[in-house]
Amino acid sequence: MFQENQFLKKIEKNMKHILLVIPIVLLFLSCRTHRETIYQPTPVQVFFGNYGGFTNLRTEYVLNNDGNIFKIEKDGVNYIKTLKKKNVKEITKMLDNNSFEKLEHNIPGNFSYFIKVISPEYSNEVTWSEPAPNESIKEIYKTLMKTVKQ
Repeated sequence: MFQENQFLKKIEKNMKHILLVIPIVLLFLSCRTHRETIYQPTPVQVFFGNYGGFTNLRTEYVLNNDGNIFKIEKDGVNYIKTLKKKNVKEITKMLDNNSFEKLEHNIPGNFSYFIKVISPEYSNEVTWSEPAPNESIKEIYKTLMKTVKQ
């Protein structure tokens, strides 16, 4: 009887340790390391944003062809998110279908929007205020801004 009591006490003590260790292990396994993405220019970059108005603040983003989106701010470049390859191809296709490299429009206003593409083949920037130079450029801009907001 005495040996049985000692045995049960040992099991009880071990169970307490096990029950204490299990949550700690689970907590450790559930922690994720913070993924820091550093801005590195890629061969193709799409800059977009707006500026002007009463405060003349500039909001600017850059989409790299690897899918990373960054916000360009006074104190540096901050990672926003990574797009799926499918979304990057969709945006690239929209720019190509509208012959962005040949589009000439640089008419800023009180509040202006811009899209700038830098690639090995060409570099071009389009700046406009309302109304947009054409509906397709406005749609490309909306698509780019949606990627940031999602």
